[in-house]
Amino acid sequence: MYPMKPGWVTGSGPQKLQPYSRGLWWHDDAPFLRYANMDFSAPRAEATRELLDVVRGRYHWSDARILEYLSKHQWQFRRFLDWVANGCNVYLRHKDADSEDLDRAWEKVPEVNFLREHGFEHAGVTIQPNRFADTDDPRSFSGIQLGQERPRDPLDPIVWNVIAHLSVWGTVFVRRCRYWSCEKFFRPLTKRKRFCSDSCRALAHVPDEDLHPEKVAAFRNKKKMWMREYRQRPEVKMRVPDSKATRPRRRSKKKRLK
Repeated sequence: MYPMKPGWVTGSGPQKLQPYSRGLWWHDDAPFLRYANMDFSAPRAEATRELLDVVRGRYHWSDARILEYLSKHQWQFRRFLDWVANGCNVYLRHKDADSEDLDRAWEKVPEVNFLREHGFEHAGVTIQPNRFADTDDPRSFSGIQLGQERPRDPLDPIVWNVIAHLSVWGTVFVRRCRYWSCEKFFRPLTKRKRFCSDSCRALAHVPDEDLHPEKVAAFRNKKKMWMREYRQRPEVKMRVPDSKATRPRRRSKKKRLK
C-alpha cells in the first residue's frame, strides 16, 4: 500500500495551496488512467460516461467530437504519461553546452511541450475556494486551492489531473505493463511488479515463434517437465481430493453388437 501524505486534506494539517482534481487518492480510478487505457474502437458505456463527465467544459463540444479528439491524441498522452511515471527523466546528448543551452533543449522535448501546453498555457491557472470546506453555511469559504481558469480542449482537465497528483503525492502511482502486446497502465501494489497480470508476465517470457522456433520448442518442453515434476510433489497431491466417482466401463465389442 502506498503511504499517505499527511496534511494535504483540509483540517488534517497545515493549509496548502495545492491543485485539486478528481481521483486524487492512489486507489481511485483517476481520469488520466481511465483515458490512457480506454479502447476507443470498442469503449465501454460506463467508462465513456465517467470520462465525459470529467472532460466536459465551457468549450461547448459535442460528445462525439470530444471522443474523436481524445482518440486522436491518445498516443501522445500515453507517451507523456509513461514519461511522467518514470520520473520525467530527460537525457540530452549535447556536448560542450552551457546550462542555458541545455535548458532550451529541455524545453523542446515533446513531453515537456505537451505538459506545458495542456497543463498551463491553454487553460491558465487560478485560485478557487476549497471544495472540502468543513462548513454547512454556503456563504462561508475556508481555504484556497489551485484550479484551471478556462480549459480549451478535453485534454486540459486530464493533464491537470496528472499535475494534481504530482503536486500532492509526487507521483502518479502507475506503471506501464512490460509485455509488448499489452502495455497497459496499471497501479502496482509492489515496487517489483512489472506486469499488469499473471498472463502478461507468462507471455512476456515466451520466445517469438516466428523468429526462434527452436527456443519455443525448448521453452515448452522445459515447462512440460517442470509441471510433471510439480504434480508429483506430495504437498500438491494432497491438495487434490480423490474423486469417489467411478469411471464407467467400456462395453466390449460383442455386447455392443447384440
